Order: sequence, then C-alpha cells, then structure tokens
Amino acid sequence: MAPLSFSPAGILISVAAIDITVALSGNSIVISGRLYTVLTPEYMLAHWAGMRQSCERIVTANAHLLLSPYRVLLHDMRLSQEDRGGGMGQHGHTHYELLLFIDGTGMLHPDGQPIQSGTLIYHAPEELHAWQPTSRVIKLAFQFEVSPRVVLKTPAVWPCWPDAVQEMLRLFGDAAQQHPGWQDRARCHLGLLFSSVLSRGQIMPTDAPPSRVATRDFVTLVDHFLRHHLAQPLHLSDIASHINMSERVLTARFRQETGETVMSRLLRLRLERVNELLLTTDATLADIGRQVGIPDPSYLCRCYRKQYPISPRQYQRSASR
Repeated sequence: MAPLSFSPAGILISVAAIDITVALSGNSIVISGRLYTVLTPEYMLAHWAGMRQSCERIVTANAHLLLSPYRVLLHDMRLSQEDRGGGMGQHGHTHYELLLFIDGTGMLHPDGQPIQSGTLIYHAPEELHAWQPTSRVIKLAFQFEVSPRVVLKTPAVWPCWPDAVQEMLRLFGDAAQQHPGWQDRARCHLGLLFSSVLSRGQIMPTDAPPSRVATRDFVTLVDHFLRHHLAQPLHLSDIASHINMSERVLTARFRQETGETVMSRLLRLRLERVNELLLTTDATLADIGRQVGIPDPSYLCRCYRKQYPISPRQYQRSASR
C-alpha cells in the first residue's frame, strides 16, 4: 500500500502503515485497525519541544542495546537544528558519536563532502571533525559507548541512507503516540541503525592500549569553551550545544568528574580573569565586568566577595604593595 498523507492544521503527517485486524465474533465480523505515522521535518519543527521529549523517552527505554557481539550504552539522543552559517567548528568528544542528517544540506570539513538528507557520519572518541550547513539542517545525534571497543574507520565517502531517515521518523511517530509495544519497536529501529554502523567497524584486540579518553579530556573541552567565551552571557544550553551533549548529561558528568557545576566553574573562571585584569590593567570595575560577562559592578562585587574574603579593589591594592 502506498503511504498516505493528510494535513491536520496544515502540518503534514505521512501514514506509513495501516495495521488491520479482522476477527469473527459470532455472526459478526469485527474489523479493527491502527495507523502508524511517520513525522515529516515540517511537523518536527512545529512540535519541537515534543520531539525533544520523545528523545528523552526513547533513551530512557533503550539505554542498553544488545547487538551481538556488541553491547551499546546509549548516553544521549539529541535532535537539533542549525541555520545556514551555523554548524560546528572543529571539535571532538569523549564518547562515540553518530550523526544522522534528517533534512537540509551542508558541507563536511576538511574534505568538503556534501551533506544531505540521509547522510550518516560517525566518530570515535577524540576524533576531530567539523561541518557547516548550507541550508537549514535538522540532525539527530547519538552519544554512546560500545563494548567491546571498536575501531570505526572513516570511509572514503560517507554513506547516505534515506531509509534510515524514514526509520527514525517512524520511531519518533511511534514514541509520540506510545501505542502498546512502542518500546520494543523503538529497540528494533535503533538496533537496525547501530548494527549497520558497527558492522563497518573492527573489534579492538583485548591487549590494545586503553583509550586516551579520560576525565581531563572532557573537562578540558568544557574549560576551553568557557575560557574563550567569558565575555558572553553564557547559558548551560550554549555549553551543551557546543559539545553536542544534552544539558542533563553535561551537568551530571561534569559534577561527577569535578565536584562542581558547570555554571559555578564558569563563575570561578570569570573571577580568576577579574584578578588578572586588576593586576595588569587600569580598567574600571565596570570595564572589567564587561570583559568577563558580569557587566553590573555591584553584582560583580557581590560575587567576588562570596569567592574571596575581600573586595576587588582591596585585592588590587594588596597585590600592588
């Protein structure tokens, strides 16, 4: 049966399948059915908050995937959109990453390969990569670990799997409707995607040296971004977006590995920069505040006194003696 489509409130939803059951009950014939829908990119954009909630729902139901001989630990599943001129500069992660581009066009760097709907790319921990959209892009990102460890070699040309896009759109539609058994069907959709990717890899020998991925790599990645954006009004969502990690995962992991929150770390780095500027410039406190992202001098003084037992000017005078 060809897919049907209809447009409630002008939003396209494609009916991927109609499940019809025919049963006999006495002298009557009972016909029941259920529509399974595939959400279009237009629908996803119009219901963005709901789509993000579906991501969390899917990860919660499928945190562990058994794909013999592999065991996949799914940390995060994140749907995002980027406008032309945006994208991600060169960066790396402390985990495996799989990106499926749902809609739009772009360019991968540095090899210049084109991105289109269905383009699938994957990266091992610490592997540097970058991309830039040439139109509005919707992408689905997975952060995961896999055991046994696997070497994912970069192909000469990244695969383009339009069918994978349809599978993921069907997954979102199923998760949104939550028909009975949707968790099992979600596991099937994810299993097809991950097994297709892992089949391209090679299991590392058991005596291979351990991965260089460590706590300091993750913390350094966060600190590097914070230090280079002190003057900007940063929010947790900005930091999470830069390292392609959900706010929930970022917060939990950073606290676990440093003992402090990301935002408290940001404030501490800002105040350390205040001390540097107090000692090396004659700038006013207001000017210094603007350079570190705390433009209100009164608020800056309150934050400073909470961190140190003296005021900024007292520190400046004591250090110059």
